Amino acid sequence: MKKTFLSVASVLAVAAGVTANAVPAHAATLWTVGPGQSIQAAVDAARPGDTIQLSAGTYQESVEVEKNDITIKGAGSGTGGTVLKAPATFPANHCGDHQAGICFRGTVDGTDGPTSHATSFVSGGRVTGVRIDGFKVGISLSATDGTEADGNAILNSTSYGVTDTVSKNSTISSNAISDVGRAAIYIGNYNIPASHTVVTHNAVARSAYGISSYDSSGVDVNHNAVTGSCSGFFSFSDSLRVPGGELLDVANNAFSANNADCPGQYGFPEAVQGAGVILVGTTGATVEHNAISDNVGPDRLSGGVVIVSSQVYDPADPTVQGNLVVTANALHGNGPDDIVWDGAGSGIAFSQNSCGTSSPTGLCSAS
Repeated sequence: MKKTFLSVASVLAVAAGVTANAVPAHAATLWTVGPGQSIQAAVDAARPGDTIQLSAGTYQESVEVEKNDITIKGAGSGTGGTVLKAPATFPANHCGDHQAGICFRGTVDGTDGPTSHATSFVSGGRVTGVRIDGFKVGISLSATDGTEADGNAILNSTSYGVTDTVSKNSTISSNAISDVGRAAIYIGNYNIPASHTVVTHNAVARSAYGISSYDSSGVDVNHNAVTGSCSGFFSFSDSLRVPGGELLDVANNAFSANNADCPGQYGFPEAVQGAGVILVGTTGATVEHNAISDNVGPDRLSGGVVIVSSQVYDPADPTVQGNLVVTANALHGNGPDDIVWDGAGSGIAFSQNSCGTSSPTGLCSAS
């Protein structure tokens, strides 16, 4: 179907009730926006199925999407593409309150915390080809269903690169994320039994927790590379976890030289330094076919693959891990050991891991 190209001047005309380049109600429209024009105005005027095409150049906005099937497409995530910078004043909405770059948001009862639920979802939608620089949060997906964040560059976020909270069927792929104060990618889907979240082919550097999953079920983390951070992948669960376990699959990733030092902060009282994969109070997870190397630190959570209960976080009601499979990983140069397990939990299996040292001994190349 023929698409219509509209400037923001046309967007404002439509918003004001003036017909400009009208098309049938079922036809998708391509809205073109250039530097100096308003991305938010185009989003506000768009209908489900429309695309907001951003020309190359720099924009200073915080953009919130509360409609189904809206695509925001930049001209590329390099310095010569579409660059989104923080505005001098943030808007008075959820996205502005969180000082985020681009937000897709449904309706949530309360905050996006562990006790929250989505009461309605924004479905579909995509953000791609945008360079997002200098926000507190780069991209926020909250109460979304089937939303994609792919092919973006996110850097210098003081808190998070991409957050996926109270959402399902999200795809976070092929993003380059660096220099983030907390987690480059944070999954917190809490009370959704199986979120079917896919995190794949992302490159993360110099970010506190790399990729992090908190009380989330049905998360597939594959073919990502994390380096220069405090940890590669961090799963944390406590008594608020989803009943039935996390159902995590961490496969075919490269976690190397994550030796930055994160002191106890951001809800984790223990220091984190030199960790490839950390599973704290996690159940129902598989860690397989990962390359985990040169992650070295002095802390309890340091090492290649580290498995511990959550007792240190909640002594009165600790979550003890269970039903974990650690298999066919290549681990070397991690310290104090390539595999570390505190001995707690049941159904913990180690097999065919190529590594040098473990605590307790005997977890390398075991069958």
